[in-house]
Amino acid sequence: MAAVNSFKFLQNTYPLVYGPLIPEVPGQIPYDNLRAVAERLLLPEYMNTRAATGGTDWLDFIKGKEKYIREKTGDNTIFEAQAEPGLDAAGRTVPDYVERRWPTFQFLYQNLVSGQDIEIFAREQGSNKGHFVTVVGVHWTDRDMDGIIDEDENAQLEFLDPVPSLDTGLAFKSKRLVQNGEDAPLYLDTLSGLWEIRMAVKESPDLPRRAVPGAASFLLCVLGLGVVVVVRGLRPTEWGT
Repeated sequence: MAAVNSFKFLQNTYPLVYGPLIPEVPGQIPYDNLRAVAERLLLPEYMNTRAATGGTDWLDFIKGKEKYIREKTGDNTIFEAQAEPGLDAAGRTVPDYVERRWPTFQFLYQNLVSGQDIEIFAREQGSNKGHFVTVVGVHWTDRDMDGIIDEDENAQLEFLDPVPSLDTGLAFKSKRLVQNGEDAPLYLDTLSGLWEIRMAVKESPDLPRRAVPGAASFLLCVLGLGVVVVVRGLRPTEWGT
């Protein structure tokens, strides 16, 4: 699942802070360690995955992930999120760090540049089918310099997909990113149609600025006006499902 992918990224990037996120069990292969964490997150006290749907809703994902991280590492993580106002909280308390608005390109870009962990929740347009993935890069040339991701500007969002729900295949993917106007939702253009990015959440350690990974962990190129490329430079070698 996307949460375990993100734990592995945090553990690899900030081992002194997030080393305990995926415990190593003697005699157990790395995949089984990842799977044990994923199964724990399914429980009602964390992400409350429903047997009927096989999924977790956006708020259970955020709160379950926060609960697990704080249990393992204490209160040294900064959480931030954007969630579109129409996402139902079903009477539950939404954390103060969740901004009720459609996720923005700026939120994704700034946190990638800063070396943070980011997950998004995308939902197929006109459907209740949703999916969580871990963002690893963005590519965009804003040809008309209007700050809007037009269809002909070939913006791409790179992400790690734990299951083949967005088209086919596993692991790293790149999908076209489109936007229909200023402050409009971001969409992933897939073979099955457009998927709205309805929630984005990031976690980062509460560390001095000098401790945040720089060029060694990220490749950042701003090639003239309007061109943005952000790609994680060092990718973990082990990922869970």
